[in-house]
Amino acid sequence: IGTIACGTSDLLPGEFTTCTGDYVITNTDLDLGSVTNVATGTNGKTTSPPVSETIPVDVAPALTITKMADVSTFSEVGDPIVYTYTVQNTSTRSILPAFQDPITVQDDKIGAINCPYTGPDLDPGEFATCSATYFVTQADLDAVSAGSSDGFVTNSAYATSTFASQPVVSPPVDVTVTASSDPELTVTKVATNTTDPLADGEVGDTINFEITVENTGNVTISNVIVSDPMLTGLTCTTGVVDPDNIVIEVGDEIVCNGTYVITQEDVDAQTLGNTATAEGATPQGDVVNDDGSTTYPIEAADPELTVLKEIAPGSALPGFTDAGQTVEYQITVSNTGNITFDNISITDSLIPGTFSITTLAPGESDNTCTFSYLVQQSDIDNGEV
Repeated sequence: IGTIACGTSDLLPGEFTTCTGDYVITNTDLDLGSVTNVATGTNGKTTSPPVSETIPVDVAPALTITKMADVSTFSEVGDPIVYTYTVQNTSTRSILPAFQDPITVQDDKIGAINCPYTGPDLDPGEFATCSATYFVTQADLDAVSAGSSDGFVTNSAYATSTFASQPVVSPPVDVTVTASSDPELTVTKVATNTTDPLADGEVGDTINFEITVENTGNVTISNVIVSDPMLTGLTCTTGVVDPDNIVIEVGDEIVCNGTYVITQEDVDAQTLGNTATAEGATPQGDVVNDDGSTTYPIEAADPELTVLKEIAPGSALPGFTDAGQTVEYQITVSNTGNITFDNISITDSLIPGTFSITTLAPGESDNTCTFSYLVQQSDIDNGEV
């Protein structure tokens, strides 16, 4: 309207004056559905705060928003999700106002997004469209939702503008995109002879087994337990013996070490194999595990027995003189190889029967076998047995 003269007399405290002004409705006002007028009073030195009035009062400006994602799943940190927002002027009542002020979408994951419309205003029923990109984080892959084994991204957005200097905010809308979770642990092992490096294992050698557990999936694994009942002193990079609460981030690993002393049973078996197991839990509570195995070469088998046959101690005969005399023989069997012998059978070409030795480990001897021989006349004639 412009400047309106409102009396020339002074106003004492508490007094007031009244004046009027005329405004001619324009086509733009008709398009907008209302007229908002802002006025201030001044005497040239002091200015009042502004006041506004919107005509007609039966105006209900409203916005609604819809939101769509360009993908239904994601699997890696940094995956882009493009959201498209559609904002509509859904004003109601008998007078339908248009919006002339900028429309902004507020997204709790992305922030403020300018959402332009075509033309000078957004008329009732018209749309403004905009888009923005969100990049997946590890927290999204690890997000927990009841009843789900996958992470997710849920974000909320609403549209906002002003009408007649008053804010207009749409109801919020949520969109959820689900992760394609791929939890995985990978266990590998390396064995080293610390007693005689690079040499094949012998009885008494100490073998160190290095166990590497890597998170090769796409979610964080927690409460990782590394177990290997064959090893002693299993210690991981955390410094905890037999750890029971380790968290491994995606792409990270822990290294554990334990030792084993080779036994005769290992040499007898001609193999030394070992398996370690790692188990943990995803953020959603699902169990994930893996095992890794390795072997260490054992010295080649070298089986050897030696047999010593002699007259038994205490026998009265360094020789014999008559047929019918008894000669007692003692047989000593020694294991001079590196492999345990089981179920050894001893026979004598002159004496019927078989003597058995159950087990004979390397380095051991057994002299419990004795045979009695009855001298024959032919032995007397030959002069020897």
